[in-house]
Amino acid sequence: MMSGALDLSISYNTAKSSDADPLTADVDMDMMSLGLSYNVSDDLSISASRTTAGDGGFNLGTGNYGMGTDSWDTHGNMGYLSANDQDLSVGISYAMGDFSIGASMHKVTNYTHKYTDMTEYDRLVTEFNIGYTMSDNANVGIKYATDEGSRDDLGNSALETKYMWLTLNVTP
Repeated sequence: MMSGALDLSISYNTAKSSDADPLTADVDMDMMSLGLSYNVSDDLSISASRTTAGDGGFNLGTGNYGMGTDSWDTHGNMGYLSANDQDLSVGISYAMGDFSIGASMHKVTNYTHKYTDMTEYDRLVTEFNIGYTMSDNANVGIKYATDEGSRDDLGNSALETKYMWLTLNVTP
């Protein structure tokens, strides 16, 4: 749309848990995502999305997403959504030659959190990244993230947690 400057996306995913745990086995999982991205110029883009998980949540246990706060340690991202979570995110990215910079913010809300008696659950996640392309086959990046209001799998509150990664990618 708009001469290729606006991209709209919609995704609906379903799965059935094959977990050996009798409490989570054969759970129907679903997730729906609506998003848009607008290319302001060749180097600058902004994006927004809304992702919701159904009553069974959405956690495949495979791929590059983990479950809950452990995903930061194992996969470098905020992980799958829990049951009835709603994630509203906005982001911006800018590239200038070999340098790139980006930021995104997520607000995950749940009005029926299954692990607690809370009437509302909020989780705020902010991510910043800077990258530099050194050559055709090597780049370096720094990513910094904060996760405020996250909960463990039992619904216990966690303090704001901060993460930082330095990544060097070299391909032959």
